[in-house]
Amino acid sequence: MTVSAARPCLGFDPEAPVLSLSRAALLEAQARGVVVLDTRDAERFAAGHWPGSVNIALDGPFALQATLAFCGNAEIALICDPGTEVEARNQLGLLGLHRVCGVLAGGLGPLDAHRLVTATDESARTA
Repeated sequence: MTVSAARPCLGFDPEAPVLSLSRAALLEAQARGVVVLDTRDAERFAAGHWPGSVNIALDGPFALQATLAFCGNAEIALICDPGTEVEARNQLGLLGLHRVCGVLAGGLGPLDAHRLVTATDESARTA
């Protein structure tokens, strides 16, 4: 019996670039129910992140944690360090999360300072 590696769904191209999303497009996607997945490490996420985003760091059991957190038909938009979006999309795809609609163009930066939420902000709201 031959055992083959896990294969993504038909039409999945692991070499293809991930669509870049503007900030406005990311907001629109989020408003229609797309999950915003931030793949940066937990410390950077806590220091400032996109409102409503979920953090699962790319370093570690990323795809497994994402698979456990989201159902297989979840549509996902990524926030990644520039240059890591294809790796994140491919890891998700290998475990059945094929609906990555794009990545925030350029990642989070100074242009986003007014909209970011910190762990301190979230603690104050829940207290």
